[in-house]
Amino acid sequence: MVRRFIGMQLLEIVRALTMVIVAAVIMFSIHVPMALISMSTLPFLCAISFVYYKKVRNYFTYSDEAEGELSATFAGKSHGRSRCAGVWPAEERG
Repeated sequence: MVRRFIGMQLLEIVRALTMVIVAAVIMFSIHVPMALISMSTLPFLCAISFVYYKKVRNYFTYSDEAEGELSATFAGKSHGRSRCAGVWPAEERG
């Protein structure tokens, strides 16, 4: 399970890096000064993203655990004694 998760995350990192590299190559082949300007914002965007996700991680963990507790509470109550209620009224016998 952990190996699969790490494998999927590694694949996403490689995909994102490939997209950035391909976009940079295309931009530099079109117009070098504009490509330099746009690529100079990349370190700032990465830093802001890192700080944001570091702060949000605790809130997400708390929310995820609360949702798990709530699901466990309702799962035990709703599946135990459920009955199928008739939707149509009983037909009158003639």
